[in-house]
Parts: sequence; structure tokens; C-alpha cells
Amino acid sequence: MQPSSQDQASPLFPILSRSSFEAPDPLALSLQIGLMVTSAVSAAVQLHLPEYLEQPKTVEELAQETNTHAPSLYLLLRALAGIGIFTELDEKQHIFGHTDRSRLLLPEATANLVRLWGADYQWDSWRDLAHTIKTGKPAMTRSYGDDMTLWSYLDAHPEQRQEFQEGLAANARLVIPAILDAYDFSTVQHFVDIGGGHGALAESVLSRYQQMRATLFDRAQIIEQVQRNKLPKLTPDLTARYAQAAGSFFEEIPAGDCYALKNVLMDWGDEEYLRILRACQKTLEPSGTLLIIEPVLSDETPFTKFFSLQMAMMMHAARHRNLEEHKALLEKAGFTLSRAIPLGLEQMLLECKISRARKDGDL
Repeated sequence: MQPSSQDQASPLFPILSRSSFEAPDPLALSLQIGLMVTSAVSAAVQLHLPEYLEQPKTVEELAQETNTHAPSLYLLLRALAGIGIFTELDEKQHIFGHTDRSRLLLPEATANLVRLWGADYQWDSWRDLAHTIKTGKPAMTRSYGDDMTLWSYLDAHPEQRQEFQEGLAANARLVIPAILDAYDFSTVQHFVDIGGGHGALAESVLSRYQQMRATLFDRAQIIEQVQRNKLPKLTPDLTARYAQAAGSFFEEIPAGDCYALKNVLMDWGDEEYLRILRACQKTLEPSGTLLIIEPVLSDETPFTKFFSLQMAMMMHAARHRNLEEHKALLEKAGFTLSRAIPLGLEQMLLECKISRARKDGDL
């Protein structure tokens, strides 16, 4: 039904009035269609379009290679090209090729990170965000059961767990160069990567510093995957200096003079944070160093605030912290913050030292 002339003059229809028309805020519109963009990027990666477009192709050629419906594939490519992901080189023949932005979706770049964010449990949790806001409970419990968290879900779905770890490794590759540039490990003898997943950080530090030994410490399922899939691909020199140990970081951690907790503490509440640090204090050399590497909240971390929301939907008590909150918890656990080093991508490296000996009565 068309609005009447009276309606057109009414404030209820300001956007329909030509005399008062103003273009909508582009940022506001882009935020409203964020779901569409994420879905389109996820579909492109699932269909391996970045790999198939290493050489420019027509939509028909690409559809044959990917076993997809050519007209629908064209709609996807055209939409992505509109935001700089791929480019339509020939509008008559519908030939598409890469851009710098679409090359980021190749397997050696961030494709595994896209798969991580596009997993079914991610979509289900975001869909049920209102459940978390209303109840304070992880949204995953609504879709998958009252006791379900991200970790229990991944334990029950090995393929998803593998995809999750590969996504974390892709994320690590974005940050590790900044860690190596910002921090000097030359005096470290034994580096322990606690909760280090597939070992990207430990391997990178070992490769840079030839005098060092390193231990990757994580749950048994993760260590088994590393030993089965990654160790055979490493050089003999690296494997000779590289150990793997399975266990819980709430209990006993392998001894060393430099511990790293990369994106670990943010997954836990304050009580667990303290338990992990006190376990570290028991076996870290008295003059050793604890490195906490993760996003630290501030006015300059808009994306981290959304990741905090995501964590609340998937894990009990998981949260990002600001610098003052980290300092307070470190002090309770017997550590002191000696340096805070920005790494970019809203990540920070916190260098910590033992400030007091652990007492028998400490938790």
C-alpha cells in the first residue's frame, strides 16, 4: 500500500519524503548486513573458491570444478566482489579473479579461521544470544543441553575439535610474528607453552632461538594429535629440542624458566585464573618469567568486546579483562606485572615475575 500525501509529510515516514531524504549511515547499514557477509565468506571458504580461483575463471568453469549451480555461484561472487573479496575481471563473460583481500582466504592464510567462525555451534550460539542475556547461561546450553560448554562439545565432536585447533593455529600465525619482534627470548633456556594447542608458538620460538628447549603442554587429546600429525613434519634439530607433555594446567605443569599462557586465562573465571597461576608458581623457576598473551580490554579494543560476548555464550565465567583486573589477580597469585607490551590486533603481552613464595595455605 502506498503512503498517502498526509503520510508522506508525517515524521513516521521521513525516509520516504524526498525533500528530507538523507542517505543512511553506511556503517549502520554494514552492521545490519553483517550476518550476510559472514555467511557469504564462510560459503566461499567451504566451497574452496579461493583455491580454485588461483587463476581467473568464468563462473561456468568454476561451477563445473566446484560442482555448484552457476547462476547461484555468480550471485555469491558478485556480492563478495562488491566488498573487495574477488573481482569481476570481465562483466560480459563473468570472469572472476583474486584480490589482495580474497587471498587472505587461502588455506595458508586465514581460511581455517573462517571455518572456525562458521562452524554450526558458532551460528547456533549467536542465534540464541538473547538466552545468554536473559539468563546469564551459555547460549550453547539451549541448543545442546544444560551442561554443554564449548570444551565439552568439542570433546564429543573430534572433527570439530580438529577444525577448532586449526582455526586457533591460523589466529596464532597472525600474532606470533609480533610476539617474536616485541620480546627477547635469548636468555630463556626452557620455554613451556601452556595450553599451547598445536604448538605454533613453541615451534616458532624454537626456530628463532637455537639455544632453547621447549615443551608443549596441553590435554592428552591435543598432544596425541600433535605427535601424530605435526612432529613428523618438523626438522630433526627442532624435534630434538621439543618435548610434549599431557596434563592439566590446574595441577602440575612441567618445569621451566619461561611460561607462556596464550589465550588461556580469558577462557576462565577469576577462581580458575588464580588456580592456573598458582600451579605455574609451583614449578616456574624462582627467577623465571610468566608471559600472558591475550586481548586486554580498553577503549581501543572494540572487537575484543564482541569476542567477550561470544565467550559468554559458550563458556561459563569466560571473560576478557582490563589491565587493572589482571594486575589485581596477579598480585593475589603471588606475581607482579613488570611490563605490558602491545602487539597489535588488540593483543597484549604481559610479562610477569614471581613476587612472593607460595604458601602452603594458598589455594
